[in-house]
Amino acid sequence: TVTETMASGADVPAGFVFDKTKSFTVKVTNEGNNGKLKAVVTDGNAIYTTYTSNFENRISRVVIDKQDFDKEKVINADIKINDNSEKRITEWVSDGTAHTVDGLEIGKPYTLVEVSAPDGYKKITNVVFHINDSGKVIIESGDASVNADGTIVLVDKTADLVIRKTDLAGTKLGNAKLEIREGSETGTTV
Repeated sequence: TVTETMASGADVPAGFVFDKTKSFTVKVTNEGNNGKLKAVVTDGNAIYTTYTSNFENRISRVVIDKQDFDKEKVINADIKINDNSEKRITEWVSDGTAHTVDGLEIGKPYTLVEVSAPDGYKKITNVVFHINDSGKVIIESGDASVNADGTIVLVDKTADLVIRKTDLAGTKLGNAKLEIREGSETGTTV
């Protein structure tokens, strides 16, 4: 119910009479599950106005893209999303296209886990994220960023190769000359 009141110490503007006799009722109803709200304003006898508004509720969407340091698409990474209780929500293998997940709960933390990285790459650290109430992805921790379009970008780093020449006791040997060949002993030197 809406009733006209005057702030303490305020005066009625010159030439106007303060109306203490009327009150209005505003009734807001949900018109089913179609996103429509209806507001009806009455004074108890007559309807003064009816206002209907459409609200578009959309499902949450997270897009995940797997790239390397040079922004090239990475394929064959096994990735999953877990909820806060470690329950797997979804899992997929990267195929060079961005992966879309719809319907994650707003405000709830989720963890992106790279189960296995493709040959030649290191696994990323786990990425904790949530979706805020406006649908924006927020990264809380981990090796990821969010593009201007809202895509989570996971960047794989190439694996390090460390070669040490030692004797059988594990003592490092100096002045060793190593050659890396492609495929086999007779392959091309790389």
